[in-house]
Amino acid sequence: MNIKNGDSEIEDTMTMAKLVANIISIVQKNYGIVLDEESFNYSRFISHLRYFIIRRLKKTQETDTQLDPALLAMMITRYPQAYQVVQQITAFLKLEMDWTLQSDEEVYLLLHIWRVTQHQQTE
Repeated sequence: MNIKNGDSEIEDTMTMAKLVANIISIVQKNYGIVLDEESFNYSRFISHLRYFIIRRLKKTQETDTQLDPALLAMMITRYPQAYQVVQQITAFLKLEMDWTLQSDEEVYLLLHIWRVTQHQQTE
């Protein structure tokens, strides 16, 4: 086993855990709620975040997933609070990791945030 590779995987896992925890914290603070970790939407949200972070850490970008910019514009109008949270997460990721989110990543993140908080607020 390559020790250096093992260290890199541990470092990536720790980075992912820290980023996910901070993103969850940003969402919870903005909505003034504690997310239900047992909910299906929470699991989907965490899976999305992990997949996104792994892609970024491995530096693999999906170039064929470009969405219609009008979709993001519609989502911003429809879900302004979720978009405001996406902007805070974007700023956090830029500061912490020097990552810039693409519009399709913002749309997916916005949808997951809306879904995980909407169902929480109505229960």
